[in-house]
Amino acid sequence: MTLNLDRQPPKLTAEVPTEKAVLDFFNTKEITPIRFPYKVSVSKPESFMLMPQTLDCDCLWEIYVDWTSEGKRGSLKIDNNGKPFRTIADRGVRWRCSVYGQWNCQEFTPTTKP
Repeated sequence: MTLNLDRQPPKLTAEVPTEKAVLDFFNTKEITPIRFPYKVSVSKPESFMLMPQTLDCDCLWEIYVDWTSEGKRGSLKIDNNGKPFRTIADRGVRWRCSVYGQWNCQEFTPTTKP
């Protein structure tokens, strides 16, 4: 999923990553698109990859996951060990590196806003 931090409010979009490094990390050739509402269970857990994006801000953010189980409802806060995550704009960045099991660096020139 991508999280566009330049939108107000920020926008979360279910997208399928196609980058080789991401597919290699998950040891797969393709990833199935996410359809909501999404069901998980103790016997069928799920992991989601969230890819925050910005061209314009130095952003601090947290995410809340709303859940329902056996007639009960709640919200789970996901953060960076009690602190917000930080994402910095890549405007003017010449190289971008990511970690999907190993460092992957490539020359980078943003062309459009997320």
